[in-house]
Amino acid sequence: MDDYAFALANRLLGNPADAAGMECTLVGAKIRFQADTHIALTGADLNATLDGQAIKSWQSIAVRAGQILDMGRMTVGCRAYLAVAGGFDVPAYLGIRSTVALGQFGGHGGRPIRTGDLLPLGVSTATAPMASIPAELCCSLDKECHDM
Repeated sequence: MDDYAFALANRLLGNPADAAGMECTLVGAKIRFQADTHIALTGADLNATLDGQAIKSWQSIAVRAGQILDMGRMTVGCRAYLAVAGGFDVPAYLGIRSTVALGQFGGHGGRPIRTGDLLPLGVSTATAPMASIPAELCCSLDKECHDM
């Protein structure tokens, strides 16, 4: 729904534009990482935590195996995006990696993610993720950002 925020999440990590990420609507997910990686959160404010410590959106964050990301509920806005270095390793269907739950195809088994699902990570080819997105490029609900 917010191509701009999704693109910036992938850009932060040096992912290709078509790398699969996760879109969360109104509420995020709670994820335990099984491997070291980098993540980026963009879009709506989630008040996200990593092992109980607050983390900021619009920047790359190193995550270690075993850490838990809790994306909570949106406090401002309704859609947020999680990108991981290398993207999620899900097959492309009709040229996209999105899940179409109504049609039961694409993404992770053609259905929304459920508790206990394991999402494989793609291989990152980036040499180093960006530290953060410049403030003037970050979107907020009090300004127009889709034309930037």
